[in-house]
Amino acid sequence: MRSTIFCLAALAQLALTAVAENHVTIPLFRRSPSPFYEAAGKQIDDGVLAGKVSVGTPPQEFNVVFDTSMLPRSFRTGLSWIRGSKCRTENCLDRCTYYSTRSTSAVSTGHKYSINYGDSCVDTRIYLDTVEFSGIKVPNMPIGGADRMSGFDAGFDGYLGLGPNIQFNKTGKLYAGQGNLQRRQTFENQPSSFVNSAFQIGQVQSPQFGVFVTPNATTYNTTTPAAPANPAAPQPATNVPPSTGGFTKRSDADCPAGYLIFGGVDTSKIDGSFKYLPLADPADGNSRNWDVCLRKADFGHGLSFDQHPDAIASISLSTSYITLPCRQADKFHDKIGGKYLESTQTYSIKCSEISKLPPLKLRFDEYTVELPASYWTKEVDAGRDCCQTLIRRGSSERDWVLGTSFTHAFYTSFDPEKEALGLGVIKGTSKNGIKITKN
Repeated sequence: MRSTIFCLAALAQLALTAVAENHVTIPLFRRSPSPFYEAAGKQIDDGVLAGKVSVGTPPQEFNVVFDTSMLPRSFRTGLSWIRGSKCRTENCLDRCTYYSTRSTSAVSTGHKYSINYGDSCVDTRIYLDTVEFSGIKVPNMPIGGADRMSGFDAGFDGYLGLGPNIQFNKTGKLYAGQGNLQRRQTFENQPSSFVNSAFQIGQVQSPQFGVFVTPNATTYNTTTPAAPANPAAPQPATNVPPSTGGFTKRSDADCPAGYLIFGGVDTSKIDGSFKYLPLADPADGNSRNWDVCLRKADFGHGLSFDQHPDAIASISLSTSYITLPCRQADKFHDKIGGKYLESTQTYSIKCSEISKLPPLKLRFDEYTVELPASYWTKEVDAGRDCCQTLIRRGSSERDWVLGTSFTHAFYTSFDPEKEALGLGVIKGTSKNGIKITKN
């Protein structure tokens, strides 16, 4: 099953904030025991990002995971999709349903498309309809209505594709399902995904987007208090925090745990400048995905692996894990005393040993990134000294996936114009051991 248990984080109901550099800032708040469904964006408990989008006219609302691609070297569409009205499989239960017939702006293309995510998959019917997230509205956007889903955890209704472009296949043609008469629709240019489309119609100033969490945010904490639906709105008397010296003292739950940035970057949030990793060239000649070339992995304790000359790492906001070749994952955990648990497909370690673990060093083409163990470990049961790593076995013999345990360590910027991934050291985190050094 894909990823870990999904518990939604609470976000305040948001108004978009345009700042000096013309980007749109969407604050993230820590999770709540009961999610605020009116919130524009959320953070799932294991660090995966999700948000509320509306589709159609009148709008139908859905909680979706932000997807920047999952599997290296697989054919990925960048397509957004949600549960469709014809989906009756068990994995479709308890999810909101998209009814295309109830939307006056929906246009059926008559075509179907299947997407394989490795251990999960979805079959979709493709529509063109209006999609809106946090005030950013894109008309005539391709979106899939799922006929079948398998392998997805609970807590969301679909994916919002944030790939550089929507890629249906090499020719840019969608083919209808089975039958003697097969209709097809040809796209002169590859359709753009959500942020690119918003940029093209002037909803944002740039196709660039990014995410970061604040230094004091506990990404994997499952016991943090609820944030109010609107921190600026008056709260009931029973919830008013104590007053000190004439000023209202705000609780930690009122403070953003991070931000989504659409349409540019906010350089005031980082120390120094962004370090850009160029995107890898795909072997099949398609447009680049959010993949970067990986040259070497140093696990400390004298254990390091030179990677395959063509090894790539796929950058994913839809998983919390760092996934690597099986042999490397096993040897690393053998070195640190990790125990593989078949039931969860994760490695357990003692919490008391985490402070002694060396940082993970990943060498890319131009920069080496140093990631302390606190970013890729997770508490399971402190009373029993039980923790786990967020490093797991992959199915590829050479490629990696870098999930939010990697991306949330930095201000991570996705830049389709530069065709690069930008990493910035968030202010206040260099003392935690985060490093980006020139090779």
